[in-house]
Amino acid sequence: MIVDYKGTKIETCPDVYEPAEDTFLLLDALESIGLEKTDSVLEIGTGTGIVAIHVAKRVGCVTATDVNQRAAMCAKRNARLNGARNVSFVIGDLFSMLKGKYDVIIFNLPYLPQDSEERFGGAIERAWDGGRSGREVTGRFISQAVGHLKEDGRIIMVDSSQSEHEKTISWFTENGYNAEIIGRMKLFFEELFVIAAERRAF
Repeated sequence: MIVDYKGTKIETCPDVYEPAEDTFLLLDALESIGLEKTDSVLEIGTGTGIVAIHVAKRVGCVTATDVNQRAAMCAKRNARLNGARNVSFVIGDLFSMLKGKYDVIIFNLPYLPQDSEERFGGAIERAWDGGRSGREVTGRFISQAVGHLKEDGRIIMVDSSQSEHEKTISWFTENGYNAEIIGRMKLFFEELFVIAAERRAF
């Protein structure tokens, strides 16, 4: 299947999370923030690569990671289809294979609570499996992200009412960030949010 977002066209792939409501909410929110050509951007959990490839049109370089090897291969192929030569792809869990710091870190993280009997452990399931509380990956991500963010950098992430997004905003506020909601979408069983967090200047 071909998915087109404002001229960025990607092909979906088997066993790779397809662009859905949360993907397009994130893309729309990213359209509203200022990005500089000199910015270095990291996207965690790239999936088909649609976010990384679209953002690459506005910035100098993008690094995109995914724990799912098939996703990284799919995204790399989609980058070639779009002529996005300033995107590099890494296979790894969160920041495990990364060094250096970035101006912007983006993550449409796994936020759905999953009971233990519902957890299959497959690569594609990790795209939405947030553990019993829905916050297992959230906690690891925000604690690790600070070590890979430049002093005036920003984190842009998707969160959900199902995984208590208020806790995410509180964590950022208590740890020296200005955090705000820059996108939201109501669905039948949840409300999705895009949270932007920027380190405060002291």
